[in-house]
Amino acid sequence: MSLKSRLAADETLFTAWSGVPDALTVEIVAKQGFDAVTLDMQHGGHHEDSVLRGLVPVLAAGKPALVRVPVGRFD
Repeated sequence: MSLKSRLAADETLFTAWSGVPDALTVEIVAKQGFDAVTLDMQHGGHHEDSVLRGLVPVLAAGKPALVRVPVGRFD
C-alpha cells in the first residue's frame, strides 16, 4: 500500500528522521521498523548530494522517502 493511500486511510504512520548526511547511517535507519524515512535538509545536515545518496538505501529497503527542504528553498 502506498504512503499516499495509507495517509488517505487515516492510518497512523511513524517516520524516522535522518539529520546525518551519511548513506550508511541512512541505510541503518531505513532497515528499522519505521513506515518511512525523512531526510532533513532544514535542521539536519543533509544537502542535495547527501539526499540523492540517501534515497538509494531508503528505496532499496522498500520505504517511502520524504525530504524536508529548508525554508525558502523551492528549487
